Amino acid sequence: MQKEGVLFKGVLYAGLMLTDKGPKVLEYNVRFGDPETQPLMMLLSSDLYGIVTAVINTRLTKKNIRFRSGSALCVVLTAKGYPGQYRKGDKINGLGKIRGLDIQIFHAGTRKEGRQIVTNGGRVLGITAFGRNLSDARVKAYHIISSRGVNFRGMHYRTDIAINNSQKKLLPTEGF
Repeated sequence: MQKEGVLFKGVLYAGLMLTDKGPKVLEYNVRFGDPETQPLMMLLSSDLYGIVTAVINTRLTKKNIRFRSGSALCVVLTAKGYPGQYRKGDKINGLGKIRGLDIQIFHAGTRKEGRQIVTNGGRVLGITAFGRNLSDARVKAYHIISSRGVNFRGMHYRTDIAINNSQKKLLPTEGF
């Protein structure tokens, strides 16, 4: 972009998939995407506002950006039918049970009906966990799901996040 004289201030995100033939680029974005951003926010120990302000004022090179040691991942809980026509209005259970800094639940397709949170989109929640390594973070995220700590009718999720083909599946099949 510099060679073409284009000034860019913002986020450049490349979605990658690791394959047996090496990394493959799936997409490019110039925004914070979800669910990709949630694990990064779990790792960032610097103030995001300060980073964004430094970018706007072209002072990022003077900013010390810090990340905490460890790993984070996000498992997306989706509504029945997603990515096609999906259900809405299902009661989400267990949100009040989640405690601790190692787990954050990011709402994507939810809404409040009275005092209850219900589904309102295809991607409903991002269960995001931090751990000392990727395996630790994975266990924490899937524990929240498999222990039925957070659930809703018709819930689906992938069971292969942060697992490679040489590892055994350690989890029950997806959905309830």
